[in-house]
Amino acid sequence: MNEEHKREARILKDIMSPTFYNAMTTSKGYLAGGAIRGVFCSEPIVDFDIFFRSRINFDNFVSSFDKGESPTFTTTDTAWTHIDEDKVTYQLICAEFGEPSEVIKKFDFSCCMGAWEPEKGFILDKQFLKHCSQHRLVFNANAGFPICSMWRAIKFIKRGWKLPAIESIKLALSINHLNLTNHAELKRQLLGIDTLFLKELTDALEKDKAVAYDFGEAIEMLMAFVDKED
Repeated sequence: MNEEHKREARILKDIMSPTFYNAMTTSKGYLAGGAIRGVFCSEPIVDFDIFFRSRINFDNFVSSFDKGESPTFTTTDTAWTHIDEDKVTYQLICAEFGEPSEVIKKFDFSCCMGAWEPEKGFILDKQFLKHCSQHRLVFNANAGFPICSMWRAIKFIKRGWKLPAIESIKLALSINHLNLTNHAELKRQLLGIDTLFLKELTDALEKDKAVAYDFGEAIEMLMAFVDKED
């Protein structure tokens, strides 16, 4: 095991559910994203995103629980989500498989580009610690879901993080670069890697996934969803 950042590793292990921690280590899964940022920024951690090297590892995690004792999950095309009695969320990511060093390269902000595997330690982007300490959002133009990243940026800003002007332009250009042609592609972008935020809307898009994308119609659907939520 990598001895660097032993304190942060101990904190993550202590606050994770033993059930999920043991299943993660047994299936060679690893934490990545928000929980890693949280432990280095001393933020409350109530959301654990568990990634896997392969679909086989994912299936091994799910099958590792005893019959009758398996947690209940809400499932989407991208993640299986369990919220425990303490309101802590565990998400098993099935939209992306691979080695930690490769997976984090596709994350949207450098402050999220970190992973932890108990037996091997932390894998951090070279700018991770610097941008975490500055509470600065630096957008990764290789990220696959810039619409979700825009929504996430708003949440970060509300918590005191800074989005420099050049980063907002990068984000806007990335969204403009998307080539949406049907509802299936729109659903994929709105769903992102793991969020359940727009699940009701994306479920509706699933019914008409072959329908051609129309900007005006998409705006109307979003506004109807917002009006219903309000």
